[in-house]
Amino acid sequence: MTEASSRRLGENLRAARLSAGLSPVQLAVASDVHLATVTKVEQGTSLPSVSTLLKLAFALGRTASDLLAGVELPAPGPPRHSAHEIE
Repeated sequence: MTEASSRRLGENLRAARLSAGLSPVQLAVASDVHLATVTKVEQGTSLPSVSTLLKLAFALGRTASDLLAGVELPAPGPPRHSAHEIE
């Protein structure tokens, strides 16, 4: 993901948090995500894992898609196969 995409995700998260009337600490508690993670994602300096993104979205009453709105995602690569599938 690009730096601009990280910033956009952070902006979306912050806007959703403010719309919900939550402080960063309250969001961290409600989502069971470390405060440092919430802060870094909002600042656009860190990307959350899928599970963290889902926790944040759920705590805000949003979907992951809401938080990813306007974020340029990388194109999917070719399918991966396990060693057991390739013979």
